[in-house]
Amino acid sequence: MHEFNFESIETLDETLARVDNTHRILAGGTDLLTRLKSGLDQPESLLDIKATDLQSDLSVNENGVVMGALCTLSDIESADALDSRYQLLKDAAGQAATQQIRNRATIAGNLLQAPRCWYYRHPDIDCWRKGGDECPAKQGRNSHHAVIGEGPCVAVHPSDLAACLLTLDAVVDVRSRRGERRLDIADFLCSPTQDRRQETALEADEIITSISIPPLSPSARSCYLKAMDRKTWAFALSGLAAAVTMQDGQVQDVRLSLSGVANTPYRLTAVEALLKARRPDADLVQEAVARSTEDFSPLSENGYKVELVQGLMKSALGELLLDQ
Repeated sequence: MHEFNFESIETLDETLARVDNTHRILAGGTDLLTRLKSGLDQPESLLDIKATDLQSDLSVNENGVVMGALCTLSDIESADALDSRYQLLKDAAGQAATQQIRNRATIAGNLLQAPRCWYYRHPDIDCWRKGGDECPAKQGRNSHHAVIGEGPCVAVHPSDLAACLLTLDAVVDVRSRRGERRLDIADFLCSPTQDRRQETALEADEIITSISIPPLSPSARSCYLKAMDRKTWAFALSGLAAAVTMQDGQVQDVRLSLSGVANTPYRLTAVEALLKARRPDADLVQEAVARSTEDFSPLSENGYKVELVQGLMKSALGELLLDQ
């Protein structure tokens, strides 16, 4: 492991004055420490911000939900304030990793996870994501990789909660010594490009301060379903974050996002358009299930994700649309 200094920071202002590519933030550290061990990150210093005035609260009111950057997955999983409208957040948090990891992992760090691609994580492989010329997963072992997108990297985003936040139209507040920015989650999460080989729009001198979710209708219901290669503690092979509002037997609002299928969570806008203002029945659900995978282009080893996603869609839509 690369040698680095460890510094405990007392205030947010001090953090903002120091953070950059050579001084990295340490909060929960559940992903950062694994990257340090594999040599993916080699900072001069780690800045421990757990004692700063950065917020860790989760609140719910008529304006929606606000989560401080240091809010942990355990805080989300156990939050009584999150009712059935926001059940998908509790589902996703509760299925992530182990209880010990959820006690430490923060919502901000969860969004900023690096891909779990075995080529990217291997210290001796210079893949495209690490600055190399090619993505070896495209022609190699790709059973866990993307089925959507034609980009230079086929690693998938590892966060379950990211798909939930996309479904909920969340806003990410970030701050640097240059000022503050508010980014829609769809803009904050972005596929890597030749000029920017990362999955977020966060700059090196910025930190996440909070995440806000606009209010859902009081009658909304939601869920997050996740398929894994073992029963617990694994990253999603595919996941589905769904939120539905019904009115007079019709679909007033529906929001659907997939995890585990692309560089970033994937919003199923065509399926949403199909379902809105319709009176759901088994035939409509089946049509939505089929349409959910129309854009898939599986690689050599991950064609199973088509049926996996369709199964998740059938279960979630059956629960939220038909089981009224």
